[in-house]
Formats: sequence, C-alpha cells, structure tokens
Amino acid sequence: MRYVDEEGQNHTGIESGRLLAENINQWKGELTAEKISEVINDYKTISAKYPDEIPNTEYGKTVQSYYDIYSFVIGIMTPDSEWNESVVYQLSDEQLQNIYTIYQDNMKKIVEEYGTTPEKRSYLESVYKKIEIPFMFEAKDSWTTMTMYAQTYVLLMAVIIGFLVAGIFSGEFRPGTEDVFFCH
Repeated sequence: MRYVDEEGQNHTGIESGRLLAENINQWKGELTAEKISEVINDYKTISAKYPDEIPNTEYGKTVQSYYDIYSFVIGIMTPDSEWNESVVYQLSDEQLQNIYTIYQDNMKKIVEEYGTTPEKRSYLESVYKKIEIPFMFEAKDSWTTMTMYAQTYVLLMAVIIGFLVAGIFSGEFRPGTEDVFFCH
C-alpha cells in the first residue's frame, strides 16, 4: 500500500491504507458522467503541464485521489486491447458525456463474443442487466482489501507451516543404522 501526501512524500505501512482511502473518498458517491469528465479533463491539464512525468507533489495533491476513476475510463475505452493511456487524450467531451453508453455497448459486444450458446448469452445478458448505472464509487476499506489477498495469505501460511513441520520431524526421516538392526 502506497500513499503520497501533498508534499510528495511516499508513505507505506498500515496507516497509508487508511490515508489513501480517505483521499480517494473525495470522489465517493455516484460516478456521473460529469465527475468522469472533470477527472479526465483535470488529468489532461496536469499531464500537459508535466509532459514527461507527473511529479509526486502533483500526484499527491490531485491525481492519486481519482486515479481509480481514470483507470476505469481507460478500461472502458480499451476493452479488447492492451492498457493504453493515450486513449484519454483522444476522448472528446461528447464521448465523456456518453461514457456509460460506450460501457453498455462494450457489454453487448462481450455478450456476442462469449455468448456462444443461447444459455451463455441469456446468462450474460441477465448479469449485465443487474448493473446499476451510474456506478457508485468508494474506496475499498481495509478488510475488503485484505480479503483480496486471502489466497496469498493461505498459501504463504502453508509454506511456512510446511517448513516448520519438516524441521520438527526431520529426525524421523533420516535413515540410520538402527533401521537395519530392527528389521529382523
């Protein structure tokens, strides 16, 4: 977890997650087309001011708070291709106002592409109809973030326990001469 404060200082650790969530929650609520336009236009302005790289001070003041929304827009605009940030610079105000229409069109394409049987198509259509637009936006809390990594924690614990158990019982697996004498 990494949090950049307004002075551009990086923070990591337990508190950084809380600070990051507070920062992101400036945008909490309905993610309207107007909010999305505000984010993208602000990002365009900042990146034009700093064409090489946005400095940490600017990132910490503004970009960090809406970076998830920015990433969401890129995902909508490049659903069938690699991550390409340049699409942001090509977006018109009209496209930004119709971002949810573009999103829904992408969902229709997914249904056509992956709905290879009537059952699959029906299932995908029913799932996509349940999606409420505009989306609600909120930073994940620490418990939600932790559950994202639950599988990693379990695997790590299994490896650690495996090493401990192997060390405790290692003497029982070493063949010795006493094995020969007790066979008869």
